[in-house]
Amino acid sequence: MTRDLWKTADGKFDAGAASVETWIPDGGFEIQRRKVKGSDGNPIIADCLVPKWPDVEVFSSRPCHEEPCLHRILAECQPGGVLSFADNYGLLAFSVPRHLAGKKVHAGDVLQPEPLTFWQEEIGLLRRLTGLWDSILANERKARTKMDEAELRRRLRQPDDAKRADLIRLGRQRLGRELTAKLAGVKFDLTASPEGENDHFVIRYRPSRLTDALWQRFAEEIAGLTACAKCPAPGCGRWFLRSAGRSDKAYCCHACQMRAWRTISEHPR
Repeated sequence: MTRDLWKTADGKFDAGAASVETWIPDGGFEIQRRKVKGSDGNPIIADCLVPKWPDVEVFSSRPCHEEPCLHRILAECQPGGVLSFADNYGLLAFSVPRHLAGKKVHAGDVLQPEPLTFWQEEIGLLRRLTGLWDSILANERKARTKMDEAELRRRLRQPDDAKRADLIRLGRQRLGRELTAKLAGVKFDLTASPEGENDHFVIRYRPSRLTDALWQRFAEEIAGLTACAKCPAPGCGRWFLRSAGRSDKAYCCHACQMRAWRTISEHPR
């Protein structure tokens, strides 16, 4: 896995989203109707994710370390998969209280109800922007097709006579604007600590919430700092970090590569 660590004159600066921490309750979450603040600040009753058992302890997880392409997984998350995502990776908007880090806490005391509408909004926007990015990349490939161009035109709502080069430029501009607006709301913690044999200081930038880390991950992808790919092997479809190894890596693991080769050999075209 790649590590976002930039050298400075006197030390290093770590800006990796992989370090973001979430807390997950033993037993996971469930959906309940709870009173929360609406978008206008007034209280409303909404379906929310809450700990299934409030009195159990929570355990710490670093979801972006476990799944470097987690933003891609969330973008594909269907309504019925939100609960499973939260059980595996935690809440999107929860920020670990620094004064409670490392202490035993009960889930009901720290994990506040998180509205499903917030999840739907985040997933919808992430799906739309990752889809736009994939469409741009498809039109920049040498093996592009007329269908690729038609898809980008549809996403941008441009007329049939719009040229491919103009579509790509417009798509990149729109993606940059929308992602910049989203990143403007990112919350983060900044720490400095001596590490290594010589105790050189490392400044660490860590997104406070999982949703912040996922948007940073997507920004890293479109900036070319990371490269995510979806394994095409039969029965897989797992997202993996291509930039962690060979740039032409096509499968998430050797087992998937062998399974795909066997399928091709058994069913030649």
